[in-house]
Amino acid sequence: MIARAEELYADRERRLHVATDRLFTVLMILQWVFGVVCAVFVSPRTWLGAESATHVHVYAAVFLGGLLAALPVWMTLRYPGSVSTRFVVAAAQALFSALLIHLT
Repeated sequence: MIARAEELYADRERRLHVATDRLFTVLMILQWVFGVVCAVFVSPRTWLGAESATHVHVYAAVFLGGLLAALPVWMTLRYPGSVSTRFVVAAAQALFSALLIHLT
C-alpha cells in the first residue's frame, strides 16, 4: 500500500511539474511581448542635442528579452518537468524581473 501511495505521489508531482512548465512557457512569451510594448510606449526615442535615435531600451527589450525567453521556452517544450528546466526557468525569471524593472 505504501509503494502504491508513493507511486501515485510521484505521478502527481510529475504532472504538476509539467503543468507548471507549460504555464511558464506562456508567461515567458507574454512578458517578452510586454517588455517590448513597454519600451516602445515609455521611451521609444532618445535625444542627443538635435539628433534623435531609437532608445537602447527598445533594443534591450527586443533582443535581450528574446534571449532571456528563448532558452526557458525551448526547455519547457523539450524537457517538461525536469529539474534542469526548473532551474533555467527560475534564473530566466529573475533576469526578466530585472529587465522589466529597468524598462519601467
